[in-house]
Amino acid sequence: KYIDKHLLKPGKISPDDVHLYKITDNVDVAVNEIVQFYRNYHSMRFVKDQLVIRLHKAPSKAMLEQLNTEFKDICVKGAIVSSPFYPEESDHRELPRISFQFNRMHYGRLRQLIDSLNND
Repeated sequence: KYIDKHLLKPGKISPDDVHLYKITDNVDVAVNEIVQFYRNYHSMRFVKDQLVIRLHKAPSKAMLEQLNTEFKDICVKGAIVSSPFYPEESDHRELPRISFQFNRMHYGRLRQLIDSLNND
């Protein structure tokens, strides 16, 4: 109620920001949230103007098409693509990656993208 009244309603957070957290008093729900978050997602970092998301399993061509349709609003330009290991990265070179030019504003939408990758 506090978040809705004092943050969401006056516009201090965007409606998509509610995807950044889960409120629960149930340990099993909390554990499941963490386990599910890392089901396919491994880590991310910025390399120059690209957000690189490292994964345990590469997305299919169909998944990349779906991501580009559903999340084009968070891409500054270009598309979400499978990407190689960047020389600026020092670890996890064996992991598959996607990258795109993220707008660095809509982290709630980014979380939704990660959730989509985890459900693939």
